[in-house]
Amino acid sequence: MSDAQTTSFVFKHLLHKDANLKKLKTKEDPYHIHKTLGILSICSFIYRYGYVYPTTGSLGFDGLTIDWLTMAIHTALALSSVLFRVPKKRIVEKVRLTCR
Repeated sequence: MSDAQTTSFVFKHLLHKDANLKKLKTKEDPYHIHKTLGILSICSFIYRYGYVYPTTGSLGFDGLTIDWLTMAIHTALALSSVLFRVPKKRIVEKVRLTCR
C-alpha cells in the first residue's frame, strides 16, 4: 500500500470528516512531548487491556522494568499537561459534538 493510499484510508475511515490535523501543532508543545506521551499511553492501554488482560486475567504489572516505565509514561503525560495555558475566560458558546 502506498503512502497516498494509507493516508486516504486514515482520513476516510479513522478520522472525523471535519478533522484538522494542523491544529495538533501548538506553540505550547513545539517538541511534541505531550502528543508523544499520549500516543505511548494509548498504546500501553491497548496492549494491557487488549492483549495482557484477556490472556492472563490481570494487567500484568509484576514489578519489572517495563512496568515501571509504563507507569512513568502515564505519569509524565499527566505532568506534561502543565505545558498548556488555560484561557482566563471560559468559552460561553459550547460546540456540540454529534454522531453522524
